[in-house]
Amino acid sequence: HGYLAPQLASYLRFTGYAVRFNLSNWNEYKVLNLAATDSSLKGFIAGFGYGDYAHFVSSGSANGVYTGIVVRVDVRDFSTFEKLDLGALHAEHKFLKDAWHVGDSAYVLTALSTQVLSNVVRIDLQSFQVASSVRLTDVDACAGDRYCMKNPNSGFTDGKLYGFALFSSQVARVTFSTFPDLSSVSVFDVEGAVGGTTALGSSRRVWRAGVVYGKFGLVLRESGHIVRFEVDAWSSGEFKLIDMAQHLPNAPIYMFADRTYAYVPPGSPQEFVARIELATIADATPKIDSLPMPSGLVPYAWKGFYDENSTGYIFPTQPVPSDYSTRLGTVLRFEAAKAASPYKCIALPSDMATMFRLSKCPASP
Repeated sequence: HGYLAPQLASYLRFTGYAVRFNLSNWNEYKVLNLAATDSSLKGFIAGFGYGDYAHFVSSGSANGVYTGIVVRVDVRDFSTFEKLDLGALHAEHKFLKDAWHVGDSAYVLTALSTQVLSNVVRIDLQSFQVASSVRLTDVDACAGDRYCMKNPNSGFTDGKLYGFALFSSQVARVTFSTFPDLSSVSVFDVEGAVGGTTALGSSRRVWRAGVVYGKFGLVLRESGHIVRFEVDAWSSGEFKLIDMAQHLPNAPIYMFADRTYAYVPPGSPQEFVARIELATIADATPKIDSLPMPSGLVPYAWKGFYDENSTGYIFPTQPVPSDYSTRLGTVLRFEAAKAASPYKCIALPSDMATMFRLSKCPASP
C-alpha cells in the first residue's frame, strides 16, 4: 500500500485526512479522518511505515498553531491509532519539518518556530517513545544571524548511517551511530563551498531536497542547481556544482531516486517530471529526459516516491499561492523506468470536498 496525508485545505487551514491506496489495484483506497476523532491530528508533512503501523508527522493544527505530534495508525484495520505529543514534552519540539526512518528508530526534525534553533528527536519505534534528542548547532554560533540553523527546509537520509538537514545555505549531517552526542552533528556551508550566490544565482533560493546514491549525495536548490558531495568524506571531500536549471522544472522543491535515476517533480503546474540518470549526473552532458504533466492540473509543489516495482507516484502538496481556494486531490502514477510512460490517475473521493477540488482525472498527455 501507499499512504498520503495532505497538509493544507487552504491557507493555514490544516486537514486531518490520511489515505491508503493499493499499489497493485490503483482504484482501491480507504480514507481515514484522524481529526474527526482528535482535532490535534492535522497538518501532516511527512510519513513512513514501520511494522504494522503507518506513521504521520504533523506540522500544525488549527489556525496555524504548531503542535508537534507524531501519530501511528495500525495498518491492519487502518482505524486504530496512537499519538506521541513531542510539543508537550519540550517547547522546542512543536514545529516539525521532516522525519527519517532508519531501522527501529525515527529521527524527527523539529523547532519551536522559524526564529529559534532546530533539533533532531529520536523516537524508539518499538515502544513509540522519545529516546533522545540533539540540537543541530550551538546557540552562540547563531547570535545575530537570522539565516543560521533555525528552520530546516527538509531532510533526507541514506537509510543506514546518516541523516541530512537542509537549511538556507548550510547542510547538517547527523551520524546515527553516535547520536545524541554533539559529535554526531556536522554542519557545512555547502553554498560557500561551491562559490556562494555568485555561482548559484538568487540568494533567496534555498536547498530543498536531497538523495543518496552509492558513495555520493545530491542536494537540490530551488534555483535548479544540484551539488554532489561525498557522503562519508563530507566537508573534506569533493563538492561538484551542477547547473540543471535549463533541464529541471521551475522552482522544484523535491527530488526522489531509485537505484538508477533521480526524479524531480514540478514546482509549478503544467510542467514536467525530469528524470536524470545518476551514473551520468556529473558528466559534461548528463542523460536527462522528461515526462510532461497532464493538462488541467491546478495545484503545485509536487512531491513523490517510488515502489519496489519501479512505479513512481507524484502528488501536489500545496494549492496555488495566488488562489488558496484551489484544492488538492489527484495522485499520478507512472512507470519510473520509462520516461515516455503515460500517467495513470486516481482522483480522491468527492465527499472530501472541503479538501479536494478535482473530481475526475485530467487527460493524459
